[in-house]
Amino acid sequence: MALACILLAAGAGSRLGGGKPLALLAGRPLVRWAAEVVLAADFDHLLVVGPPGERGEAVRAALSGLPVQFVTQPQPELGLLASFQVGLQALPEGLEGTALALADMPFVTLQTYQNLLGLHAQTRSPLVLTRYGGEVSAPPHLFRRDLFPELLALPAADRGPREVVRRYRGEAVISERPTEEGRDIDTPADLARAQQEWASGHSTRSDKG
Repeated sequence: MALACILLAAGAGSRLGGGKPLALLAGRPLVRWAAEVVLAADFDHLLVVGPPGERGEAVRAALSGLPVQFVTQPQPELGLLASFQVGLQALPEGLEGTALALADMPFVTLQTYQNLLGLHAQTRSPLVLTRYGGEVSAPPHLFRRDLFPELLALPAADRGPREVVRRYRGEAVISERPTEEGRDIDTPADLARAQQEWASGHSTRSDKG
């Protein structure tokens, strides 16, 4: 059965001056870094949720040439969960599940996405969670299709799908990954630090594992 990935890129990122998915890292927008890694993992479908208006068109342009479905979240201020729900509603029929990924996590490697797919194939668990450094649970996560109604029923909030994760944590399979992969880009200092790592050739975004 087919699996999708929903990549969230609707948030403005006010602490980064707005337009966070378009912030350049090594000359490429963050959203493109994320999309290219997801596509390399061989998900059957990649759906990107972006903002409305000019920022949305800029995100779409940043993904030019990539085989993605782009959908607009007309109210990105409602937060992460609401954007995920917009993506869920736009997915094609016949999928077995979908991963949730964030455009502001450029250190997530190809191996991390492959782990999600592999663990789902092995276990068919309703939920495959990524955990960084044995402590922090953060995307990408993979949700089986039968959880979609519960995800869509959650009240919109910026906390993500935590309530559904809590309900099914006892049945979840955990993919353990290195701490440094779980970093996101929230501030100019985060971006500057990532730029330095890329420039020095010591980025932890190696796809070797």
